[in-house]
Amino acid sequence: MNTEKNIIEEFSVWQKQLGKADGTIKTYIGVLEKFEAWLSSKGKSLNSVSKNDVQLYMDELENQQKTAGTIEKYLAAISVFVRFIDKSEIVLDIKRKEKIKDTSIPESLEESEEKKLLLEVKADGNLRNIAIVYTLLYTGIRISELCALNFDDIQEVDGKRNY
Repeated sequence: MNTEKNIIEEFSVWQKQLGKADGTIKTYIGVLEKFEAWLSSKGKSLNSVSKNDVQLYMDELENQQKTAGTIEKYLAAISVFVRFIDKSEIVLDIKRKEKIKDTSIPESLEESEEKKLLLEVKADGNLRNIAIVYTLLYTGIRISELCALNFDDIQEVDGKRNY
């Protein structure tokens, strides 16, 4: 029989084989370790997890005042795990706090603030920082997306770089 640690390790290897990002795998493992600790406190284990266990855990997360987004993340990780152990039906119709979509427009800088920022970053003279500020201001990408950019993400078309 697999120990809890072994099944989580096997799951991690499976995720790597599927080409999942290290950050995704780390998140899934963190969720599974917390879920496993909660199950253990109830005298249960990941090897014999049931639909009722998942529902009770989602209810517990809600009682802990976790946000709907966090609860959704936990359920997503558990859903991938139960698919790994070939028990996908466990997560069907799990009730959880509804995630409210934020349809508000993010706050942005005034034109005068943009100009001031650009002047300050140019005055500093650090090309890296200048590139960062211009990229964030004029592309609309998130900071996390900027951090994930690589030189390979730049494409040349007709001798000019397209980003």
